[in-house]
Amino acid sequence: MNIALEIIAGLGLFVIGIRVLGTYLGQIAGRRMRTLVGRAVGGQRVAMSLGLLLGAVMQHTNAVIFMLANLVQAGVLDTRRALPVIAAANLGATVVVLVASVSLKGAVFVLLALIGLAFKSGLHEAARWRALVWAALGIGLLFLGVDYIRTAATELKASAWLREAAGPASLPLALHFGLGFVVTLAVQSSSVITIVAMTVAKAGVFDLSHGAAVVLGACLASGFTAFTTGPRLHGSARQLLLFQMVLKVAGVTAAAALLLLEQVADVPMLFAAASMLGLTAAQTLAMLYVVVHVLSDLVVHPLHGPLDRWLHRRAPHSDEERLARPSFLNDDSLAEPETALLLLEREQRALLQGLTDYVDGLREEGGALAVRLEARHTGSQRLLAECQEFLTALSDRHRSHELLEDFMRQRSRLELGGSLLETLWNFQAEVAQLKGVPALQGLVHAILESTHLLLMQLAEAAESKDAEELEALALMTQDRSDTMDQVRRRGMALSAQLSTQLPDQARRSLFEATMYFERLVWLIGRYTRLLQAPAVLD
Repeated sequence: MNIALEIIAGLGLFVIGIRVLGTYLGQIAGRRMRTLVGRAVGGQRVAMSLGLLLGAVMQHTNAVIFMLANLVQAGVLDTRRALPVIAAANLGATVVVLVASVSLKGAVFVLLALIGLAFKSGLHEAARWRALVWAALGIGLLFLGVDYIRTAATELKASAWLREAAGPASLPLALHFGLGFVVTLAVQSSSVITIVAMTVAKAGVFDLSHGAAVVLGACLASGFTAFTTGPRLHGSARQLLLFQMVLKVAGVTAAAALLLLEQVADVPMLFAAASMLGLTAAQTLAMLYVVVHVLSDLVVHPLHGPLDRWLHRRAPHSDEERLARPSFLNDDSLAEPETALLLLEREQRALLQGLTDYVDGLREEGGALAVRLEARHTGSQRLLAECQEFLTALSDRHRSHELLEDFMRQRSRLELGGSLLETLWNFQAEVAQLKGVPALQGLVHAILESTHLLLMQLAEAAESKDAEELEALALMTQDRSDTMDQVRRRGMALSAQLSTQLPDQARRSLFEATMYFERLVWLIGRYTRLLQAPAVLD
């Protein structure tokens, strides 16, 4: 019982450690680091070096994939340049397995003692040292967990019943392979399962062949874990997940072929090389884990051409991805704040042009939309988030008092833009519920046409900056304007007249649609007043 608890505790410490390490050393999804990655991935050698570094630091290839996916979706990086980074990241992530093959118990105790002193002195709360202290704690917990597993596995050596139950004589290789595959899917880390296999093999619970089967199963499963964890990826970003799966299948297949050749044809291969080097059972399995990832790149690399075409067929660019990519923003403009602010305004004006899509699908004169409304909404939200990050990077770089008012005005516009998107999304959903109620079609038509007109005039006024157009729009969106008054009166009259005839859902939707319409008018009025403020370069 104690042995089992030790193994479970060791696994827990290992998983916690690897997550803490990945969180604090892997906080590189900010704009500066993403920009650096996007620029760095230019040549094959640079991409491989960057991938090795990211894999070694983050110790979780899925985290690297999702970071690269964000870059791909934002248009900073294309998939062809991201693929070598993933291949190298897989190899970089093997560092923890190699280190775990040797005993670091004394060093871990010293590290944990130093971390305790850091917490006592409050370094873990200091902005400058916080990430480093927590990352060191992750390393300490990780290897402390490995030591627990190693100690428990050594004690298992005395358990004859376990050796008999799990040994090679009673369980086939396929079952060990399946065990490694299934447990890795559950744990979401092939390195965890490999380290467990290393310690159990070292204790003599099963031989190298069965340990190798567990490792191969774990490596294969790691190619599928990205599909079961983290955010769902669409469009070309999904190519990265497919590539990871192809890599793992290729590496496991090649390594299994070498092992089979050695076992069946008695041709000296991996185990023979490990024996010549004097490696222990644990070190041999660690070597196998590295070899799988080396072979994966060697096998796939010559096939990049046809593989790239296959990936594009299986995961083409999505509408959300196209809409989310900035048309005007670029990081080079951050050096010139006036230029950057003008580009940011142009991006926002382009975003306003697409707002009529939210109601065009419901209007009789609207016609079919070029893209799904869900794609429009998701893409617009992501583009707005990109604009906000751009403004944050710009304000961090230029802190002059003269630009402060411009920054604040742009931030207010972006916040209002986000509110407009969310309110429009809710508004069209409620209006769609009313389309099937004949008694409300007149009101629905009036609300939709009024909203469409206001959105069109907002986009045109933002483009032209004409003072008369802005003033007219400001008057239309006043709280006591004719537009608002007519909708209020008509809605109240219909609600009173049909209160007993409308279904409950229709009454709720009518109320919600009216409330969202009033909020839209108010938001458009606020946005108009911001546009009436002095221009950025005035």
